[in-house]
Amino acid sequence: MTIAARLFFASIYLLTAPVAYGSQLCSPFLCKNVDRSKINYEPTSSFAPSDVLKIVEAIRDAASLTTSFRLVPTTQVPNAAAETRQGTRFILYNPNWVSQFDFNTNKRWIYLGLMAHEVGHHVHDHSGGSKPPTELEADHFAGFAVQRLGATKDEALSLWQAGPPSVG
Repeated sequence: MTIAARLFFASIYLLTAPVAYGSQLCSPFLCKNVDRSKINYEPTSSFAPSDVLKIVEAIRDAASLTTSFRLVPTTQVPNAAAETRQGTRFILYNPNWVSQFDFNTNKRWIYLGLMAHEVGHHVHDHSGGSKPPTELEADHFAGFAVQRLGATKDEALSLWQAGPPSVG
C-alpha cells in the first residue's frame, strides 16, 4: 500500500464515526444524541421522497444487491445513518439535508457517496458502534457503488474532500 493510500485511509478513520452507539446515532463526520422515541420507524404512506428511493435503489442495483431497506425521513440525524432494529434494515436521512442537493451538478456525488456508505454498513452487517475496519468497509463499498454509477475517481472522493456534509 502506498503512502498516499495510507494517508487517505487514515484521514477517513479520523473523519468517520460510529453507526449507532448507546443514545448516539452517528453518520460520517458527526454523532448526535438522539431521542429514538421521536423517530417513526413504521412505514408511512409517503414511504420516501422519490429522489431518495431512486438513489438507494440505484445503489442497490449497481451493486447487484437484493437487500431491501426501509427509508426513514427524520431530523434526528444530521444527514444520513444506518441502523438495524429487530432485523429490519433502516436508512435514516434528514430531508432538509437531501433537499440541498442539485442532482444535475457534481455535488450529487457527495450525496450518492454518503448514501452508498450507509448502504455499505448494511451490506457488511455492521452494528453497535464503529471501528476503523468497519468504516473502511463501508467507504470501500461506497467507492465501488459510485464508480458503478459512473463517478470518476475525483467525483468518488468528493465526499471526503468536501468536509462534513450538513444541513445549512
